[in-house]
Amino acid sequence: MRLVVKIQNCILDGLEESVFALFWAAINLFYLLAALVGWMRWRLGIAGMALVGFVLLRSAFLGTLENPEPRYVLECFPVLLVLAGGAFARKPFGQRETPASFPPA
Repeated sequence: MRLVVKIQNCILDGLEESVFALFWAAINLFYLLAALVGWMRWRLGIAGMALVGFVLLRSAFLGTLENPEPRYVLECFPVLLVLAGGAFARKPFGQRETPASFPPA
């Protein structure tokens, strides 16, 4: 009887941790999708390519390490948050979708 209770407690503890991990994975996926939408919506040109290139190169480098530390990944989060902010920003009234829509001087 005591063994059954211990096994049930272990299963419940593991379930809570799994739900917690899935919650954080869903938040991470939301940020990645929002960054992609923001990047595609604002078409940042060469600056956007540099930001995305930095994140991709950094991720590729960290993927080659046997045991990367979380502090090395923190440098990518500001880029991700800036691009994700573009998904929620409104364009000024009357502005076209392309950034080259400035009136001639």
